Amino acid sequence: MRIEIICTGDEVLTGKITNTNFSYMAQKLEDVGLSVHSETTVGDDRGSLLAAFQLAASRADAPRCTYSSRIRDCRNTL
Repeated sequence: MRIEIICTGDEVLTGKITNTNFSYMAQKLEDVGLSVHSETTVGDDRGSLLAAFQLAASRADAPRCTYSSRIRDCRNTL
């Protein structure tokens, strides 16, 4: 299974906060025998978000995205 995690937020890209969501999610997936195929970090711009979601949906079986403290299935975002 190809899993991609998309982390969103201008605050992540600018370094104002540390992206702990990705580390947490990747470790939890590894704990149950699943490996993350790729990771993308994108800001809050609508066009950039849509492009990242579409790319992830095309190359991953299970795209997931994080923002704030939530974890979502990115396919529901398209």
